[in-house]
Amino acid sequence: MMSEKPSVLIVDDDSEALKALSARLDPSRLRAVTCPYGRGAYEYVAENKPALVLLDARLLYLQGADSFQRMKTSSPQTRVVFLDSDGPWTLLMDLPGQETHEMLINPCVRDDVPRMVEQLIRIQAG
Repeated sequence: MMSEKPSVLIVDDDSEALKALSARLDPSRLRAVTCPYGRGAYEYVAENKPALVLLDARLLYLQGADSFQRMKTSSPQTRVVFLDSDGPWTLLMDLPGQETHEMLINPCVRDDVPRMVEQLIRIQAG
C-alpha cells in the first residue's frame, strides 16, 4: 500500500503568488492545496489536517498569533509557517510550539522555499 503524500496548504490573497509557489513544490512528493485568506483556510486545516500550512506573513501582522493558535487548536500536528517574500530575501517564520512562544526565522532565497518546506515536513514527521 502506497502512503499518501503530505499536503501543504498555501494561504495568500495574491492569486499569482499562490500559483507560483504551488508550482514550485514537487508534486511527486507533496500535494499542494491553495486557499485565499478567509474562513476556508481554517476549515481546510480542521477537516484535512495538512502536514504544513504556509501563511502569508501579512496574516501574522494583521491578525497576530490568533491565526496560528486557531490552526494549531484544530490540528495540533500541523506545522504552521509564515512566509514573507516581499523583500529581497524570503523569510520563513516558524512557530514550532505555542508553549515556548519562540519564533524561528529562516532567511532564504525564493528558490529554496520548496526544499525548506520538505525539510520542515521531515522534521515534523520526526
